[in-house]
Amino acid sequence: MKPIFLIPPIIIGTQAVAATRCIPFNAASISCTATNTPAIGATNWESVCTIGTISMRVQGIGVCASDNASVGAVRDTVHISANAAENVRCWCKITTPATSKWVAYAECSTQNCASRCQLNGTGYADVRTALFNNWEY
Repeated sequence: MKPIFLIPPIIIGTQAVAATRCIPFNAASISCTATNTPAIGATNWESVCTIGTISMRVQGIGVCASDNASVGAVRDTVHISANAAENVRCWCKITTPATSKWVAYAECSTQNCASRCQLNGTGYADVRTALFNNWEY
């Protein structure tokens, strides 16, 4: 009888490892500082927000939409009418470092939602809390 040698398969590979840091926070305690002034009609905004001792760049968009709601209301989607007069509410959304849901902010009297959304980080606590507590998954 001949000896039989079984060689088990050897799997050699690399494993990708990503580091994630979770930071517990009270959204109402976040302070933000605008890093630029969006032009009238612009949609993009950017701020630097601080949670305790950690600062991060936060970017987002602000649009005038026809969905009328109270300040701080949260939506998955908003609708922009072709008739500008129907776009009555300014809606804000964070896009970086993560994506939030849409949050109602103010009336759209000047078509400058981006600037309003950017500055709410230091002002309107209900809107800031809604932005930082309602992430898309």
